[in-house]
Amino acid sequence: MDASMEREKSARREVRSLWYRREEDFAELRDYNDYLETVEEIVAGLLDDAAKPATQARLKALGREGRELTARNRAKFDAERRALLELAERERGAASARAEAAAAAEASANATAARVRAEMQDDIAAGRLSAAAAQGQLREAKAKALAAQAAADDSGYQYVPVQGAEPAEVLVQPLVPVEEGDKPKFLLSSINMEKQDYEDDPVRFRTISIAGGHLSDLWRTRYTQEAFSPHALAFTPGGRANAARGRGARGRGSTPSRLPLAERKS
Repeated sequence: MDASMEREKSARREVRSLWYRREEDFAELRDYNDYLETVEEIVAGLLDDAAKPATQARLKALGREGRELTARNRAKFDAERRALLELAERERGAASARAEAAAAAEASANATAARVRAEMQDDIAAGRLSAAAAQGQLREAKAKALAAQAAADDSGYQYVPVQGAEPAEVLVQPLVPVEEGDKPKFLLSSINMEKQDYEDDPVRFRTISIAGGHLSDLWRTRYTQEAFSPHALAFTPGGRANAARGRGARGRGSTPSRLPLAERKS
């Protein structure tokens, strides 16, 4: 620990040993905050060699007031500190036990997998098992080992893949219908998608718009104007900010496609 930090730590211990108050000792929070400010002043004084003698005299004078209260508070502080240390030690022990159990389970699973693999290789060599069947049995054994390891681990949630489960095919946006073959598949534009029921219901439309963080009018404006605006293709970062600072400057705040041809050439 740095020497200056050690000095400050020692000064705070000295203050706490002679004059120690807790929040419950004060009727008003302001009074407790005043106490904390005084503690900081005393600590600063103890760290200042010139002010240290006067500060120590002040601390002793304060310590003479309510010695019994300081003693009770120090006992509470020591008990709380011991409880925290004991809790930390228990948590370290539990974490170590979980790590050892996980390592043992992993070693056991690896040994089992190696044994099963060796047995399968012998069966394949003897013609008693096909390679495809062996691969399937290996996957099944691995899934069972993972499930057993997860059941033995009580530290929290752990993902275990379900044997034979295939991820569902989810498309963010429908594709343009095409015949089977090598033809490219394009995303179906929103304007050509089937209209949703809520779009014809003003109440539901407004509710959904607000849920998305927009008022319905703003939502519709952004949807129809910005999403399909050809100017978005020529968007330049900072264009709007530049436009706000001064639209009078030629070419500032606009994309080149918005300028008249004469200005674009200049």
